[in-house]
Amino acid sequence: MAEIFSSREGFVTVVPTQRAIPGRVSISGFDPKAAMISGISYDQNTNHQFQHALDNSVYIYVFGDLMGNVVIEGRAFPMLCTGEGGLSEVFDFYAKRRASRSPDLIQVAIGAESIVGFLTAIKLRSQTVAEDPTALFQSFWFTINTLPKV
Repeated sequence: MAEIFSSREGFVTVVPTQRAIPGRVSISGFDPKAAMISGISYDQNTNHQFQHALDNSVYIYVFGDLMGNVVIEGRAFPMLCTGEGGLSEVFDFYAKRRASRSPDLIQVAIGAESIVGFLTAIKLRSQTVAEDPTALFQSFWFTINTLPKV
């Protein structure tokens, strides 16, 4: 995974790195040159039913765990100055690794925790910077339906 820094107005510098970053999030097979992960959400629920009875008694029946969701949020530049990378990396990753095309599980590492699931959705939104309307970049979201944790 690379780190992306703004070095001069209108330019982006990409510094390849393999060092650990506290709280780092990574996705197996996703190592873009002009895109970055900027946020994550994760939810997991039990499969349960509550039964209300007489005398204000409540019984809970638990049937294991449901699948969860990881939503990875990121930003992608249109491309590097060399004409490679950027938004095409996001599209290519989804096209090759989505559940309808690949049976392989996606592994998401959140710090020391590892979660696996299937890539099931992508969402894109174009954004501009108020100071420079020509500096278009894309926000993207990957949805990964996760297997229950044991």
